[in-house]
Amino acid sequence: MLVQRQSRWPVKSIFARLSRRFEQRVWGGQDAARPPWSRRGLRLVRTVLVLARDLAFGQLNLRAMSLRATRRCCRSCRCSR
Repeated sequence: MLVQRQSRWPVKSIFARLSRRFEQRVWGGQDAARPPWSRRGLRLVRTVLVLARDLAFGQLNLRAMSLRATRRCCRSCRCSR
């Protein structure tokens, strides 16, 4: 029978706590209470995170193609130019 050895440093729990704290700082909180420079920086961080997530999971290309497929050249035409 194998006995699991417990680590002195619970790496997974530390990573989970840091991840939760980061997400709470970026996505949670009151944006209106922040100074303008902080709101701009936070908006930049959020934009980079969303862009990186979409690129990593292939969603950016999918969204771009769906936008292209739903546009029409005029109201009476049914083509997708």
